[in-house]
Amino acid sequence: MRTALTKVCDDESTGFELTSGGFSVSSPEIGTAFERKVELPVRWVKGFQEVQASQARMKSHFQLLGPAVQRFIRSIPRQTSHGPVWLVPQSNTFRLSQSPIQGALMACGLERLKFLSQIAQHATRLEAYGSGDGSSAWRIDTQDSRFFLVLSPELSRGFSGEGQTLSHLAAQSNAVAKLRALLRWSRTIDVAKIASQLSASVDTTAAVLAQAAASGLVGYDLASSSYFHRELPFRLTNSEALNPRLAQARRIAQSGQFEFDAEGVWLRSKDTEYRLVQSKEGTWSCTCPWVSRYGLSRGPCKHILAVQIVSDSKAIADAHE
Repeated sequence: MRTALTKVCDDESTGFELTSGGFSVSSPEIGTAFERKVELPVRWVKGFQEVQASQARMKSHFQLLGPAVQRFIRSIPRQTSHGPVWLVPQSNTFRLSQSPIQGALMACGLERLKFLSQIAQHATRLEAYGSGDGSSAWRIDTQDSRFFLVLSPELSRGFSGEGQTLSHLAAQSNAVAKLRALLRWSRTIDVAKIASQLSASVDTTAAVLAQAAASGLVGYDLASSSYFHRELPFRLTNSEALNPRLAQARRIAQSGQFEFDAEGVWLRSKDTEYRLVQSKEGTWSCTCPWVSRYGLSRGPCKHILAVQIVSDSKAIADAHE
């Protein structure tokens, strides 16, 4: 199909046909080329969801201009790296550090940026973004285009297993349906305007947008630091089928024993008791093995999600009393 498209000329008739089975291109010069429709792996679908959540947490760290972009790409070692590195900006260049430095960009698997070598030849600017967990995004501007490459936290970890969208998917809200009616394929979503239309606070609207991103209804543009309307061509209504951790959390919410106190929650599930505590910033911790091993770098554990589901149910019930 790619070969056929390169042979399409302005001075000849070309036919395009899109059917339920695939896409075809035909002309006297190329004949007919057909690309069949295939089922995307679940990990791809989850990755498309998760990358929006990852980008929404990122901040710009530094930029390189002109020839410095090519020098940066050429300077990256080709061999596989192990562990994170920190990039410290210095004028129109940077230096690498193997130890954390305040304000530096934390990134993993920089050798993957070699993919940008050809694009860098035409670059006018490179901007680097990070979220502090090892994931990073690299924006290259040319005279007439903008390209983003988003890197996962580790070489062995794709975005599909990160679980950063699980809290949003677990939230019980009908505001996403209301939001969907207001999006209208906007290239940039004005949060304040949407908040006014939803009669909600800006913080609540931001949370609803995050839920919409987890449901495949909006994407995130780092260049403008805003969401935009686009709908992934997948059925994402059955979130439990895509996210077993969320399904397990819903089962715990139905069968577990919860005891809320001033400091947190005691949760008893399958004869095991867990202690969950929420910080002043709103971040939860749990005594389960998952959190002990990963912290919250791969999203909340099933126990934190279960507490969120139960808390939402209690809030809804209290509101109707």
